[in-house]
Amino acid sequence: MSQLASAASKAARAAARALQTETRRTIEIRGLPKTALPSDVRRLCVGARVENIASVAIDYDRFIPSGSAWVTVTNPIHLRKAVQNLHGAVIAGHPVSAAPVSDTGRDAVSRMRGARGREEAAQRGVINGNGPNGGVTGGGKNVVIYGLPGKMTEEATGYFLQSFKLAGSADDKDIVKLDVPLGALSLTSKFFVRLETEAEAYRLVRKLHETYYEPDVFDKRYRVRAQVIH
Repeated sequence: MSQLASAASKAARAAARALQTETRRTIEIRGLPKTALPSDVRRLCVGARVENIASVAIDYDRFIPSGSAWVTVTNPIHLRKAVQNLHGAVIAGHPVSAAPVSDTGRDAVSRMRGARGREEAAQRGVINGNGPNGGVTGGGKNVVIYGLPGKMTEEATGYFLQSFKLAGSADDKDIVKLDVPLGALSLTSKFFVRLETEAEAYRLVRKLHETYYEPDVFDKRYRVRAQVIH
């Protein structure tokens, strides 16, 4: 019995040391539906009895949801239990996997502050739509519009969107034309747009998604799609 007690004591001390040396706070969840929103991930956490959540971010690949999300806990001491509870949790009938990841990887995303910063970042190739929140701030207020004519400019897009309230009082730097992947060809263009409010972002999507750009001129050549980036 003394040997068992000694082994248990050693295991407890090892676990305590692991908690003390753990510095990570971020969990990557995989296996989510592509339609999952941050609110869905938070409900998943509640159902799995995961508390002390600091933030939730959907992971994107060129502004397309990857099926993963990043959950950050308030303190590293909560990480292990959160991973244990989330791993195997079920959402929409499918179990998810959960694993701790380096906070450096989670936080190494571009931060767009101000219209000029977003435009300059786009010129450097930073706005690529990858990682947590697509690598941009203002989650829920950002929209990506697909399917506009390939030669369409940011100024022309601003005119096209003049009935919507942009974040910078219609400053055209809140509209950034996104590059196509290196080596790819496209007859259409894609734009990143930041709106004044989340409600306005959803209004834009409801108004434009699955419509055609200037059908009287181009017929059904340019089918427009729009999605909110969270």
